[in-house]
Amino acid sequence: MSDNFETVTIPELPKKAGRGANWLRAEDQQLCLSFVAIATDGVIGKGQTCISFWDRIKTNYNAKIGENAVEERTSAAITSRWNTINPSVQKFTGCYETLLRSVQQSGSSPQDLVHKAYALYKTSTKNGAPFVLEHCWQILSAEPKWAMYNMPKPVVTKRKNNGSLEVIEDTETGSSSGDVARPMGCKKLKALEQRARQNEVGESIAARLKDLLELNEKKLLQNKLAIQVTKKKMRFDKRVRDERIMSMDLSVMTDPRKRAYFEKKQEKILSQPSDDSSDEDVENEVEDVVEEVTEVEDGLED
Repeated sequence: MSDNFETVTIPELPKKAGRGANWLRAEDQQLCLSFVAIATDGVIGKGQTCISFWDRIKTNYNAKIGENAVEERTSAAITSRWNTINPSVQKFTGCYETLLRSVQQSGSSPQDLVHKAYALYKTSTKNGAPFVLEHCWQILSAEPKWAMYNMPKPVVTKRKNNGSLEVIEDTETGSSSGDVARPMGCKKLKALEQRARQNEVGESIAARLKDLLELNEKKLLQNKLAIQVTKKKMRFDKRVRDERIMSMDLSVMTDPRKRAYFEKKQEKILSQPSDDSSDEDVENEVEDVVEEVTEVEDGLED
């Protein structure tokens, strides 16, 4: 499975298709594994159409489901089931991570947080519908590719007077760090400023250009700090996923494919260089950068 996630584009999902036979737990798990396998393949994933993308998932799924299949699933049936699984798992992931980042939950074990996430999910859905797809969540939330494409908008946390964290969502339409619009270059502004100073009539223009130069320098710093926040948040999210995977008891897993999948994940995590910084250290780093961003934003408004 390739880790070159940047070259892969996941096509838009088709609309929900007709209903077939009920899906078994093993079928759900294989669908998630097949989605991850195709979506993270940097060779076949690049530039593929929506139809070919889901046809590949269907082929992979039907080839590997074996005797666990209720029936041979069509592309329409697979996309229909995925349209049920994906939003539900996204919502549960949001509940879990909200609890995980809460200072009040700092002493809870991963399993405690899962139970609390179940309760939070139920209270936040219409008619109190429970979450019934943990077997899918365990597979998808452990995969950075899925997390990347289903990550909610970045949030900023501020520490209240009582020590708790207040989450402030970014309600404006944003863009990735790679899409940040670059202000006019500082060298170009300096050159224009010098030319304006050569003419007494251009003194007011020179003053305005100087203001623009200072404003652009602040915007460049703001963009740089925003990128730092995003990178530190991604580092924290990866740490959370890795810790949850390492806490899994693989000996109780009866499905050999699922056990082999998470054994491979744990081996990969153990082979990575160790990070001695604590979760609190990473969170404090993010908060420090957020404070710098806030100071720059206040300067832009002055």
